[in-house]
Amino acid sequence: MGIPVRYTTVTVGGITSLLSFLLFLAGVYVPLLGTVLSLFSAVPLLFSFLYGGRKSGLIGVGVVTIGVVLLAGIERGGLFVVEYGLTALILTETLRRGWPPEPSILTAAGLSLGLGLLLLLFYFNAQQAKPMTVLREELRASVTQMSSFYQEQDQEEEQAASLQEYLERIIDIFVYIFPALVIIGALINSTLTYLVGRSVWEKWGTGARFPPFTLSHWSLPDYFIWSLIVTGFFSFLPLASLRFLARNLLLVVLFCYLLQGLVIVHFYFEKTKIPLLLRIVGYLLLVIQPVFLFVVTGLGVFDLWVNFRRIQPKAV
Repeated sequence: MGIPVRYTTVTVGGITSLLSFLLFLAGVYVPLLGTVLSLFSAVPLLFSFLYGGRKSGLIGVGVVTIGVVLLAGIERGGLFVVEYGLTALILTETLRRGWPPEPSILTAAGLSLGLGLLLLLFYFNAQQAKPMTVLREELRASVTQMSSFYQEQDQEEEQAASLQEYLERIIDIFVYIFPALVIIGALINSTLTYLVGRSVWEKWGTGARFPPFTLSHWSLPDYFIWSLIVTGFFSFLPLASLRFLARNLLLVVLFCYLLQGLVIVHFYFEKTKIPLLLRIVGYLLLVIQPVFLFVVTGLGVFDLWVNFRRIQPKAV
């Protein structure tokens, strides 16, 4: 089912721009739920690019960026362009060229991440500040604010001190794995945009824009297991800088296997015809429970040998 003819490119562009604008602002002003909603900010823009063409999509990105700058500042406007506008544009261009899903997603994530890092380095160089130092100071400011809140609520000083110490350890961990979190964030953004955009286009768009793809049959290449072995090995070497790099790359590799584990779960949800509501609850439990995350990641890793879905022979 396509969009009715009476809906012109201008109308579709206006609607998609407004949706993208609202989704992004939700991440700025609404805690937790807004952050989740903001992950889908590029989906309306992708639809605008595919439906109205490159010019229509770029106009939509520009209009939303201006609105974000006026309401949330130039920094968040730049973030919107790099993280969502560029992702939608790159995915559109790769789809026009008939690329498979994996290269499209990786290219969009890589270019968005690369441009974002260049802009950040330029910004920190202009400010004559070290990125990790600024990140640590920002997090510490948030911790101090939370600690002050506890003291205002007549909490005991010992409890406030324990909380402060605990949050300081969290800051150290967060700063240490920050590079991995940035890469994973870019992968999540481009993957969600592609998959959700594909679903929206199949329902409302016209023409075959996306290549044939069965999500429940997706699998990492067999040789990818070597990335897990190598990064895991280098994570225990005595050289601190190499260990830091290896551990961050290891987290990215494990995230990829987590995605494969989720696809395996999705395969069995479809096979057993689990109702949609129960699927959503199941996915939420898998994502928010650390134990389930480890189990699902393990499914992804051992699928190389066990081949849980029996969809193709596995070479070991």
